[in-house]
Amino acid sequence: MTHGFLSSLLRKLQKKEFRDAYAADHLAVGIPFQIRALRKQRGWNQAELARRWKKQQSWVSEIEREGKASYTIATLSELAAVFDVALVVKFVPYSRFLKEYEDVSESALEAASFEDELPRLKAEVEGNGLAIGDGAETEAERQAMVGLSFSQVKALRDALNRVLKENDPLSASPHINDLEPASGSKQ
Repeated sequence: MTHGFLSSLLRKLQKKEFRDAYAADHLAVGIPFQIRALRKQRGWNQAELARRWKKQQSWVSEIEREGKASYTIATLSELAAVFDVALVVKFVPYSRFLKEYEDVSESALEAASFEDELPRLKAEVEGNGLAIGDGAETEAERQAMVGLSFSQVKALRDALNRVLKENDPLSASPHINDLEPASGSKQ
């Protein structure tokens, strides 16, 4: 986004009605656009997505229509499962919202399936532990980068170990390193 555009947008965002409409418009356009991007990334046409989703092709057409469909968390969760990706729904400040939508190109909205990510995840696990944050020096820094507590990171580590073991039960690969809480942190 250019400086001029951001300055203009910031002035407009100071009005509550505009902020609400701006966020709603991004959902109405962004969700269908990402669904379409994920489908195309996998080389699927609408009929193939419908088959995998066990819905009629008209449902896919409707859900990919910008500004026309309304989504439930359940519907989006079903689609996440079909695409084999995680669905993240959370409330964020506008600064983060704007940063998230800096790049709305189709390639920026793609998300690798778990199966496609598995080799990379295994490599990270077999290295120095799961590198949650790029360039993080310690587990405490990694935890802080994603906003998770030690117990949440430990639970994630345990879950990843189970998934890795299920996908490769004969592997002698080491598990994610045990995490130690940072000195003075509470569990």
